[in-house]
Amino acid sequence: SIANLYTRLWPKIGEMDAAKNVVVTTSGTEAISVAMQTLVSPGDEVILFEPFFPWYAPGVRLAGGEVKLVRLDMEDGFAIDRTRLLEAFDPKRTKMIVLNTPHNPTGRVLTREEVRSVHEVASTSEIGCVVFSDEAYEGQCWAPGGHEKVQTMVEDLNAEACARVKCLTMGTASKLCSLTGWRVGWLTG
Repeated sequence: SIANLYTRLWPKIGEMDAAKNVVVTTSGTEAISVAMQTLVSPGDEVILFEPFFPWYAPGVRLAGGEVKLVRLDMEDGFAIDRTRLLEAFDPKRTKMIVLNTPHNPTGRVLTREEVRSVHEVASTSEIGCVVFSDEAYEGQCWAPGGHEKVQTMVEDLNAEACARVKCLTMGTASKLCSLTGWRVGWLTG
């Protein structure tokens, strides 16, 4: 059902194979934990943009990873600052960059240029930095043009730059379907 839903809602992603591209979890929080436990090894670094959903940092630490914070400032409209991102990124140790759009708690929607900056930085990784995109609030995006999947942008940027950055996306039924209390989450990628 999730593969069919995303194929219908986001045709640009293309046909999704449920057996290969979808993992169902008991909640979005568990999806975060599964992603961290699967992709982050002891000694790896994970970049989080602060403020962030409170379960990201414990998920990184439980996997043995180290949290690297990049502060988002209200004065800058909570936009990603490329200079700060570069300061936090280590091509030999950064395994994941966590994005959240629409952002919790600010509601800010990432621009294509911000995703381009993240992609350009991730593509310099020597260990295969993954972009983890928390899109739990994709159904509550009222920005002009609506929500755009980070995976779609990453795939477009990969084609432009002949890069191989991977994107893993998290979603939840409680937010997407306005079923607060119905604890079903998933990962696609």
